Amino acid sequence: MTRRVPADISSTPFDLIVVGAGINGCGVARDAAIRGLRVLVLDKGDIGGGTTAW
Repeated sequence: MTRRVPADISSTPFDLIVVGAGINGCGVARDAAIRGLRVLVLDKGDIGGGTTAW
């Protein structure tokens, strides 16, 4: 995945916006992207950052 700053994404149309880049959010985003959707993943931290906390 490519990280973009908010100015770069403000005028880009997305088919799906996923809030949360944990294992489930990334899985949903990946599946949607494979199916041809334009996907934006938003998270306050790193991608997958909390998935190993358990």
